Amino acid sequence: FTYFAGFRNDHEKRDFLSCGAAAGVAAAFGAPIGGVLFVLEEGASFWNQSLTWRTLFCAMVSTFTLAFFISGMAASWGTLGGQAGTFTLGPFTLSTYQVWEIPIFICMGAGGGVQGALFNAVNLRLSRFRGRWIQTKGVMVLEAVVLAVAVTTVAFWLSATWGSCHPLPPLKPVASVGGSTKEDEDAYPYRDEMVRFYCPRGEYNDLATLLLSPGESAIRHLFHAPPETFDMYNLVGSYSLMSLCFFACDTVGLFIPALLVGAAYGRLWTRLINHVTLHMPHAKTTDARIYGLIGSAAMLGGITRMTISLTVILLECTGNVEYGLPLIVTLFSARWVGNYFNHGIYDIHIHLRQLPFLDWDPPVEGSRMRVKHVMTRHPKSVRTVERAGLIWDYLSLTTHNGFPVVVDDPTFGPKFFAGIILRKQLTVLLAQKDFASLKPRPFSRHPPQEPNDVAGDAAATCLSYQDMEAAYPNYPEPDVGYTLSDAYVA
Repeated sequence: FTYFAGFRNDHEKRDFLSCGAAAGVAAAFGAPIGGVLFVLEEGASFWNQSLTWRTLFCAMVSTFTLAFFISGMAASWGTLGGQAGTFTLGPFTLSTYQVWEIPIFICMGAGGGVQGALFNAVNLRLSRFRGRWIQTKGVMVLEAVVLAVAVTTVAFWLSATWGSCHPLPPLKPVASVGGSTKEDEDAYPYRDEMVRFYCPRGEYNDLATLLLSPGESAIRHLFHAPPETFDMYNLVGSYSLMSLCFFACDTVGLFIPALLVGAAYGRLWTRLINHVTLHMPHAKTTDARIYGLIGSAAMLGGITRMTISLTVILLECTGNVEYGLPLIVTLFSARWVGNYFNHGIYDIHIHLRQLPFLDWDPPVEGSRMRVKHVMTRHPKSVRTVERAGLIWDYLSLTTHNGFPVVVDDPTFGPKFFAGIILRKQLTVLLAQKDFASLKPRPFSRHPPQEPNDVAGDAAATCLSYQDMEAAYPNYPEPDVGYTLSDAYVA
């Protein structure tokens, strides 16, 4: 694939990662705009106008491609406009909320921030434990199998002993009004997904419906089922087991489990508010759909600390722009409360893996530091013409990424700052054994095995920055790199 050699550089690789992340979110949730904002908020280390339209185009193509194949699965190839993503939250067109509920949404966001901070703290310690003791593939597979068997066993036992049987909600009831018909708002479109689990025909087991259903089905049940579908005690038990499994199992993913636990969290708020307002005059029953959505946003926002992108993703999933204010205040509340305790899950794993990713804001300790605290009186500097042995020693004994280049100046002295050269540039120079100002032959993508003939052709090309970019990062660090002969080190 030499035709694509022009894309093998840091700039294009960085843009490809951003486009891929946007396309993945767009395909999963049917939210192309949310995918672009997700990359902007969490995934990209650099942004410009060109990258904006690239990521948007990739997200749109991803959404269209998925919708095209989904139409084929429904035996209607080319008929688009139905399901846009692999995961759907269900219809929210008839869901409403009251203005006085906005402070409740803020409190729910604060609770989600506390739970998210707890999850991040537990996940950090479990990740360190797994990095130390679970390293081979066999142990990883064994861990996944043991956790799956344990969680499934507990879920089955709880469903069999604590689960309650209830009559199935109406599927498509139609009420007659003056000779005409209208669809009942209490109709439940996901009745066929409810789990019977040893209950009589025409009934369902509430706990089995939550614990033994696929994650997407359980989320839809928590969002759209009528308020009294699940018993309070079983709802608390399922929420506790979901949270325990989510906190302890690092292999279950992030988005779907967080939405599931958050939906159960929102359903608990629904039951609590309905119980408090039961005897209040003119009090309306709270809508479980909006509280389930807010609970999911609070949990996911408390873990990831996303605000703008998560708001747009959920708005695109629901198709109801009126949820914008409840979602954004919930996510801001979850972010502020969570940041009081620790960082978001993405930042935690970036620091855990020691990736060179610069944060948007400096650490709290850095706000009290000055430049003098990180400066030294005797910096490691190089001249425009320097010995290869000295450069080798600098690269082997230091860890910083750049070295000042100094020259003699009649006014300012012998160490006048002329510029800076990066570690990777010096590494490429040593790896290519480029010890003369004139280079006998251009760089290849593979370093030479023998020293260059520096006394060769005088009409050779000089080393350029593009050559270094093309060669980097194919060459290792100096301590594991090429050994220079004594003639070149001297």
